[in-house]
Amino acid sequence: MSLRSCLEAEVSAAHARNGRWSDLDTLAMARLGLGTHWDSHTSAAAAADLATSRLVDQIDSLGTSSKAALALALLLPTRSASDSPDWARIAGSSLPPGATAVLRYLSSSIRIRGRSAYLSSGAGSDSDAGATATAYALAALAAARAAAAHGAPLPPELTVSIDKLADGLAAGNSQGYDTTRGPIYIYIYIYIYT
Repeated sequence: MSLRSCLEAEVSAAHARNGRWSDLDTLAMARLGLGTHWDSHTSAAAAADLATSRLVDQIDSLGTSSKAALALALLLPTRSASDSPDWARIAGSSLPPGATAVLRYLSSSIRIRGRSAYLSSGAGSDSDAGATATAYALAALAAARAAAAHGAPLPPELTVSIDKLADGLAAGNSQGYDTTRGPIYIYIYIYIYT
């Protein structure tokens, strides 16, 4: 079964139980693969439940990883069949609706730690959101920086800490713990040739 079919089946099952499908975190992740303009053709109710605009409208109910995934999905091509961003669509125009707000949230969630940084797990939190959320946020912020380089208006403070966030992810600040092998460490070697 495809991602589309699975989502539509879940939504149909929720509607059959006289409810509304509400797994917005799953929808945010699915939009990375489906694109932001994919529409369900099963019913008007299913289309409303699976709409990207629903994610943007209910952004505060998403987890940190899902917010970062949504920001990235909003900045990637609108259709999954396209491989590269449509910079001509973005050049000189505003970022897609909701993208700037999510980028502001992600930028305000970056916590500087010396020469590196990490992404906090929520507003006002000092807890690390983890490597997955940090990687999505880093990709979204990098896409925003690229969009700005192609003429999209973007407040510069939104991507000012992107280098420190990349350093933190590479250094393992957002490290996980593998229960079979112990902590996960990332080693980076830098060679300088003169």
